[in-house]
Amino acid sequence: MMHSPCSLLAAAVLFALFVSSPRCVFAQDNAATIINSIGMKLVLIPRGTFQMGAPFEEEFARDDEEPHEVTLSTDYYLGVTEVTQGQYEKVMGTNPAHFQKRVIRKSDSSMYPVERVSWERAVEFCRKLSELPEEKAAGRVYGLPTEAEWEYACRAGSQTAYSSGETPRSLDDYAWIATNSKGHTHPVGEKKANAWGLFDMHGNVGEWCSDRYGEYPKAAVSEPVGPQTGSSRVYRGGSINDGAASCRSSVRFRQRPSEGENYIGFRVALSPFGTARAEVSSAAMSRQKALVSADASKTGGSVGAGETTFMNIAGIGKSVVYLIDTSSSMDGPRLRTARAQLKASLRLLQPDQQFAVILYNEYRVRLKLRRRAEEPMYFATDVNKQMAIQEIDRIASDSGTDHKPALLEALSLKPDVVYFLTDGDEPELSPADLRDIADHRNGATIHVIAFDDGSQTSVTPIWLQKLAQQGQGQYREIVAETP
Repeated sequence: MMHSPCSLLAAAVLFALFVSSPRCVFAQDNAATIINSIGMKLVLIPRGTFQMGAPFEEEFARDDEEPHEVTLSTDYYLGVTEVTQGQYEKVMGTNPAHFQKRVIRKSDSSMYPVERVSWERAVEFCRKLSELPEEKAAGRVYGLPTEAEWEYACRAGSQTAYSSGETPRSLDDYAWIATNSKGHTHPVGEKKANAWGLFDMHGNVGEWCSDRYGEYPKAAVSEPVGPQTGSSRVYRGGSINDGAASCRSSVRFRQRPSEGENYIGFRVALSPFGTARAEVSSAAMSRQKALVSADASKTGGSVGAGETTFMNIAGIGKSVVYLIDTSSSMDGPRLRTARAQLKASLRLLQPDQQFAVILYNEYRVRLKLRRRAEEPMYFATDVNKQMAIQEIDRIASDSGTDHKPALLEALSLKPDVVYFLTDGDEPELSPADLRDIADHRNGATIHVIAFDDGSQTSVTPIWLQKLAQQGQGQYREIVAETP
């Protein structure tokens, strides 16, 4: 049923409308629909303005569905179906779904929607999908849709309670909900698509959005991405457990980003021009840039322990490893300053970023704040960041250090950015050591932050500057502030 005459007609209409638009260019994709390297089909959603939320007179309207005008000024692609178990397993190597073969008593569950996926894992799926060679070559960057993008696509031009009409009965042919699901999910695309060719926007599984949950704005807005703070993320659409009233186009649900349920899945959105999805709002990005400011791009200068942070623009939105030298020469003011700078940098991380903290001394990696081997980094949730800060407060210096094994350990996590905090004291790395590190860099950018005690005898180690240079990064000295 996925290729019904209605959906083919809708695709043809979309193609006719969009290919004539000079602004409609998506990396190397410009068709009304695309099929990516794992067989996932996406349809082009036209930019536009719509009324988001529910009219006050709509039956079952809730307080958090306050109607307001939203403008989306850029076209985008959206998955025609929810991500399937088969697609998820191709990218992630595992299938966390509850409704697999044994539960549904079927020989194959690959076309059933994946569920029991947390918001964090859904974001990770999008990142890994974007990094597949064929997707990188096509310039495709995937992510979760914003809440506004999701509702706009669900409505598909309608302003009724459901994209199929005003009454619950109109939903029967379009959605798997509590009244017809028999308590389990169903293969994607078995019901009718909405007017824009999207299946299961109502029911089957709820679908994660990128936004945090919060109150809607009272005035008209453009490109909304949700509030900047909050402990819950939004999911939409209702599920097999919900009645029709909870599957309306405007209904909002929330869940902690670290938790997955057997009624929550997701579908992917595809950014135009290969740009990153809006997991972090432009307002949050501006605030981060203001905090790191131009000072983070300077070399040298005195920086107080609580004044700013070494994190620079290159670290925003990336996977980050903080590598901290805790040798005895980093004692006193230098270590206090490094602690303060590191904590300030951690606070800038957004929940969709991944990070790890590695402390090393005594010729070994002493403490690693990271997950088990198959999940080597933490997502930067408030809980994880606070745990990291508590560990950093307990940093104590010790004798001896060996920089090379620690750098190789950091690079083994395959981060986008490494921040290497050190005083650069003995032993220096040889040219051969530096070449070996370069061979294991895997595209990571290495930023070196050298903490100086401010004495006249302090000498900048040349090897640190070379490390930053060959790591395509930045060398920066920070003078520790004495009490």
